[in-house]
Amino acid sequence: MFCLSRLPKLRPLPRPLLAAAHRLRIDLRCSISSSAPPQVSPRGDEEECGDFLPWLERKAGVEVSSCLSIGKSAYGRSLFSSKAIRAGDSILKVPFNVEISPDDLLPEIRSCKVGNVAKLAAVILKELKMGQDSDWAPYMRCLPQRKEMHSTVFWSDEELEMIKESSVYQRTIDKKVGMEREFSVLRHALDRHFPEVSKDMEFEDFMHACALVESRAWESSKGYSLVPFADFLNHDGLAKAVLLRDEQKQFSEVIADRNYAPGEQVLISYGKFSNAILLLDFGFTIPHNIHDEVQIQFNVPLQDPLFKMKLYFLQRHCLQITRKFGISKCSADNFTIKLVLMLYFPYIRCH
Repeated sequence: MFCLSRLPKLRPLPRPLLAAAHRLRIDLRCSISSSAPPQVSPRGDEEECGDFLPWLERKAGVEVSSCLSIGKSAYGRSLFSSKAIRAGDSILKVPFNVEISPDDLLPEIRSCKVGNVAKLAAVILKELKMGQDSDWAPYMRCLPQRKEMHSTVFWSDEELEMIKESSVYQRTIDKKVGMEREFSVLRHALDRHFPEVSKDMEFEDFMHACALVESRAWESSKGYSLVPFADFLNHDGLAKAVLLRDEQKQFSEVIADRNYAPGEQVLISYGKFSNAILLLDFGFTIPHNIHDEVQIQFNVPLQDPLFKMKLYFLQRHCLQITRKFGISKCSADNFTIKLVLMLYFPYIRCH
């Protein structure tokens, strides 16, 4: 059985000098990794998604969960314990046959020269376009609308200006450029092989679908997969519970890492992500994030008589160096420090 992380783990990103998302309209979807959980409403989502779990279990042909129910918290759609849960209990099992992957696309679309995120986004666009005729209609209704998405690609120019000095700013610009390029390629393929999907499709629709994939999908043997119901679980940076994947038994599973009282929100870890990754791909940050990092850039001239000593200490104390020193003649190099910010740089203030 393998432990799964949500997509951003595949794209490590240096942390900007950013401690929290200072946005008036941001609605944090994820649990903070400290103190008490927020006020919750275990029955607050019944009108919209109350029939989702029974529908999913009928589609799967097996029970998915007997101890979780869908509701809303301050972080959006969430899962709550419907009865007492003990550490070590299996709280959900989602069979592979009800996971969504790029395999659901026509071969002509799967062969497009775009990434797996864009391919899975195309599946979402196809199902959304089909509306109530889609086999996944109950799931599609439960996915966040574009106005509910807060990753930085949806920020206005004015809002992005607030993080212009951070690496997230440039990463956001680069991501939107990449999305535009893939949209052009995918749009051409859809026009040719699936015109009913591409008709009236705008770039903003594609961007929304990509954001859904990046914030909800997990790595799988099929590339990336959406795991319905499991993706309603919110993130706690200190949680030990993760989504596990059993290739032999063909299901994804979550094992509780602690006891839960009835009505309590159940949380898992999406992965060991810095606030930069969380903000870029999920649209929130966590106070006191133990996985935070800061990127430092400075000059280490090759002619420096202490070059080898400096390189030794950097490699010894930094978990990641983004460029190998001494390979090029450029004197400016980047490296990333993780988990040492408070120890070695107590005077740095994050904005």
